[in-house]
Amino acid sequence: MAGDYLAGAFSELLEEDGLTVFGRGMGIRALLSKFIRLYNDAEKWGTRLVFCLNVVGDEQAVFNVLLDDGCPRAQLPVVVTNETPPKDRQQLYAKGGVYLITSRILVVDMLNGVVDPAQIHGFLVHQAHRVTETSSEGFILRIFRQANRSGFVKAFSEDPEHLSRGFSKAQKVLQACFLRRLYLWPRFRAEVIRSLNAGTP
Repeated sequence: MAGDYLAGAFSELLEEDGLTVFGRGMGIRALLSKFIRLYNDAEKWGTRLVFCLNVVGDEQAVFNVLLDDGCPRAQLPVVVTNETPPKDRQQLYAKGGVYLITSRILVVDMLNGVVDPAQIHGFLVHQAHRVTETSSEGFILRIFRQANRSGFVKAFSEDPEHLSRGFSKAQKVLQACFLRRLYLWPRFRAEVIRSLNAGTP
């Protein structure tokens, strides 16, 4: 079953930050959702603050994965958009937990002091192949790293073709995300083959 390689991918990314790349259709949202659920556990993490980038607009698909995995609806992460007033956002951030947020809003909040980068526990970066040094996500992560050397960054992509385009595309994404480790899970990897074969009738 897919859970076998998902468990392996989860363990290695939990142990050390990096960019995890799945083949298309292998369930990158399921992996991302496992980390969302982990860091949204208030009993375990308290008021630690985690932001999830590049999910707004795709949040229902992520919610469906979380619900299918047994996550109570009341424990789904909060979506933060420009419809959430700054004062309300500041109060939300103080509570901790995982927030699905647009990059534009988070840039504004970081620059205006609505959130202190030093108080952010970490980032989950969906569709990380889109991140560049000049993108909003790259800017956010640079501000974060300048103020916070201990927080985590865990990045996810299901577009290996995009990462293989051009000169050192994957390396540039790693640099923009301030990451060193690249975790590749192509369909021909042994653990993936075993998992997919096990799920074949």
